[in-house]
Amino acid sequence: MGTERRIFNTPSGVVPANYVKVSRWIGDNEIALWKRVNSHIPNEIGRGTQIYVTLFGAPKPGGVGSYRVDFFVPKAMLSNTANPLHKQIFGSVSNTPIYNVEVFDCR
Repeated sequence: MGTERRIFNTPSGVVPANYVKVSRWIGDNEIALWKRVNSHIPNEIGRGTQIYVTLFGAPKPGGVGSYRVDFFVPKAMLSNTANPLHKQIFGSVSNTPIYNVEVFDCR
């Protein structure tokens, strides 16, 4: 495993109390989307209706890209999966603000 290097971050100030930090593992194709749209989850991801994330600090899942996007979302948006550390976000994700987006190269 390589070292972790931050590619960019967009600090957004104080995170609301009902928000939790999550991570999304991505490939090269998503980096530009997160740089362009960093105040909400980009619509192009999961067709704007469903995306997969892990709770912050969870091990990297198999079959995902080598970049990690960390951000805060409302806890109520997270739906359980078979793995308690993995979550799904359903619904119109582009209408919900996210906070403190950071992207890391974890190669």
